[in-house]
Amino acid sequence: MKASGFTLIELVAIIVILGVIAGAAASRYNSASSELLSSRDDLVAALFYGQQLAMARADVNSNNISVVTTTGTIDVRVDGVSVVADSYPVELPATVGITAGTGIQTYGKLGITQANVFVLTDTGEHYRHSTCVIAVIQRVFRTAVKIINVI
Repeated sequence: MKASGFTLIELVAIIVILGVIAGAAASRYNSASSELLSSRDDLVAALFYGQQLAMARADVNSNNISVVTTTGTIDVRVDGVSVVADSYPVELPATVGITAGTGIQTYGKLGITQANVFVLTDTGEHYRHSTCVIAVIQRVFRTAVKIINVI
């Protein structure tokens, strides 16, 4: 008499194959593009770098470290001059732009800057206009940068 059904090895193989297919499909439908995430990381890195430069300066009354953002660029400046040796200014990808919060973030000696909210938007064809919000929050004796969401 012949038994019918699947063996345990066949069932495990099917589950593994379905898991690989589901993982590949999920990564294709991610809500945020790699360009948006890269731009977000560039902006956060520039904000922290400007803060570190300001705190490392020897002159206490110096207020000349700034992060300048436009729709398509991120720049860290010392005395109004780009820090070229450290790869600034950074050009954002063509599909990503800073749609809110552009301007100048000036850092004091303690690394404190004014509060601001940056909104990065990706208008690429393959993604459904993803958005990332970054908040610069003022706290006593420090400034915090918080990534609010990526949608």
